[in-house]
Amino acid sequence: MPIQHLPWDSAFLGFAVGQLPAAALTTPAQLATTLDEARRQKYRLLYCFVAPASAADAVLQACPLALLSDRKVRFRLPVAAHQPKALPAGIVPTHEYSAALRALAPQAGAYSRFQTDPNFAPDVGLQLYELWLARSLSGELAREVLVYQPDPAAPPQGFVTLVDKGASTEIGLIAVDAAQRGRGIGAALVEAARCRAAAVGHAAVELTTQAANPACNFYRREGFEVVHEEHVYHLWL
Repeated sequence: MPIQHLPWDSAFLGFAVGQLPAAALTTPAQLATTLDEARRQKYRLLYCFVAPASAADAVLQACPLALLSDRKVRFRLPVAAHQPKALPAGIVPTHEYSAALRALAPQAGAYSRFQTDPNFAPDVGLQLYELWLARSLSGELAREVLVYQPDPAAPPQGFVTLVDKGASTEIGLIAVDAAQRGRGIGAALVEAARCRAAAVGHAAVELTTQAANPACNFYRREGFEVVHEEHVYHLWL
């Protein structure tokens, strides 16, 4: 079973990274053969994305090299036909990668597998999320970036990146300054995503996060429903 080479991840991390299809994980023997081939090809890290409680999930759970690095949860929030399109007060679009906004980027990925897997260098998660935000602000990875900044002279207190995904608007990144949480900023950012989705005729807002992220409770309170779950394993060779 061919290993999918991941050029961007390999360049970013500085070593060969690949992804194993679930079809390569039907038995422990098949996985062992695939890992031998990965070693011959000089891979250092393999990702595996599998359905929970699937045959592939069971094979990986029994593999000493496999680290369950993430339990991904995909949420969906329908956009009502009468959804207002005007942004909530204090929320504005931006293209500026300010120092204050950059400081918020790591908070968007506090529970990311690139932060929680101890095999990564300590600054990998920080660098990844700073780069993700920068590429979103440039328009490469997002349609738009919105910030919560009621006082234009003060730093932004939160942000959300919006991405076109079929008939939905996807939240790529979302973060609220830890010192400002509990003041309704997250709810305002979600409402802003709904407004922007309605403005372009999208039927829903979607986002993917980690099951371990306490923000999952917030998303459920906001009306999001789980539509997909996935286990992500890292195999370090």
